Amino acid sequence: MKKLIPLTIFFIFVQCSSDSSNSTTEESSNTNSVQILNTCDDVQDALNNVYVAYSAVEAGSLPSPANLDSFLDWPVLFNEKLKENFAYNDIISSVSQFDELIENKPDCLDDLE
Repeated sequence: MKKLIPLTIFFIFVQCSSDSSNSTTEESSNTNSVQILNTCDDVQDALNNVYVAYSAVEAGSLPSPANLDSFLDWPVLFNEKLKENFAYNDIISSVSQFDELIENKPDCLDDLE
């Protein structure tokens, strides 16, 4: 029994040391995640700007595939009508900005909402 007590104390000490190093690792990991999220805020904002730009397009101003003879004609007609829309320049600039940011920060793709 006397031999068991020092051995138990040793295991408790090892376990406590292990927990404190895990805590430090978790804190470091959490700090890194927060830093990545903070650096990805501009990418998220750029993506939100893309959504806002597309939402400025009025419903019904773009062709519906149901009204066409061939579904294959729809992408071409969609792009032509989109170019005529007042929101087209905003869409192009917001998509370009997002593309540029995501090329520079590809790790941010996983953090986008």
